[in-house]
Amino acid sequence: MIRLSPTSLDAYQYWLSTDEPAEKLVESVLRTEPPTEQMRQGLRFHDQLARPGGRLAMRGKDVEFRAPTEWEVPVKRWIASDILLSGRVDGLCGDEIVEIKTTERRIWVEKYQDHWQWRCYLLLLPAMRHVRYEIFRIRAEGATFRLLDHATITCPRYRRLEADVMEVAAKYVWQLTQLAHQGWIRLGADGRPKYGPRAIDRYGAPA
Repeated sequence: MIRLSPTSLDAYQYWLSTDEPAEKLVESVLRTEPPTEQMRQGLRFHDQLARPGGRLAMRGKDVEFRAPTEWEVPVKRWIASDILLSGRVDGLCGDEIVEIKTTERRIWVEKYQDHWQWRCYLLLLPAMRHVRYEIFRIRAEGATFRLLDHATITCPRYRRLEADVMEVAAKYVWQLTQLAHQGWIRLGADGRPKYGPRAIDRYGAPA
């Protein structure tokens, strides 16, 4: 059994677009690096946005935002006899999947349109019509945020979606088996990649 996440497919696709060695993919698979400050700010922004009855303290640009009616919805599906695809969507709103993204730089719409994440979520939730990305360009200012820009993009279902996801998932699983043969990773009983002997030698034993 191998357990995959939508974001792991995005990380794999990004690695393929670079000339980086296999060790860079290993670092992504095993998450050897701690979260960056930008990641921590994004999580804090998301938590404030999703807090029941909460209020987002934010200054700057006015924005219209249709919030999900359900937040943090886990989803999973066996896409092959030995491959479990699982994730957690940020929210649901009617027949829409809603994903919240933050950035400190200029909003790059094409980046999100190229993601495997939304394709996976539409495969996992066949009743949903599309994925709506709400992208916020923010800057942290103490306990609050300044909103610099905002964009909404919609990624619709299309005919070859399932075939495309299955194709990239199969390639990624093959790459994971190669890393396992090379001693970088091993697959745990839960199907998630764990530190192999080479990874322990390089990065140390995981905490």
